[in-house]
Amino acid sequence: MRTNATTIAEYLQQIPQRWKPLIMEARNRLLTSIPSGYDESLRWGMISYEVPLQMSGPTYNGQPLMFAALAAQKNYCSLYLSAIYGDPARRQQLEKAFDEIGKRPNLGKSCVRFTSLQDIPLEMIGDMLSQIPVDEFLAIYRRAKALYE
Repeated sequence: MRTNATTIAEYLQQIPQRWKPLIMEARNRLLTSIPSGYDESLRWGMISYEVPLQMSGPTYNGQPLMFAALAAQKNYCSLYLSAIYGDPARRQQLEKAFDEIGKRPNLGKSCVRFTSLQDIPLEMIGDMLSQIPVDEFLAIYRRAKALYE
């Protein structure tokens, strides 16, 4: 979904009605799960939870580091999980969470696509994210970045 929204409130108003309850519920879960230190903003056309630049220092693109993000697309919703995708042990934990709810994950590069809240282990994802403070996420990012330098 392309958007011209400049605030989260505008973005939420523009979401197609069929996705609004999913985005609102997922956002509420993220807001109660994500540790302090991350900022919520509208970036890249989605609701983004990110490390402020003053904490991370300069980044490759001059933008804050995305920890997680949430977006309504044309045919599904997406939950971007950079913090989990960048850590192989946590990625396995995510796959196990899908097994536990008896669902096959619809995964892209760092994202989980869903059309129903029953399609994803939202509570388990929230629990996983709640265990990653900013300093740990920065360490994960720096380890991953070092692999490509």
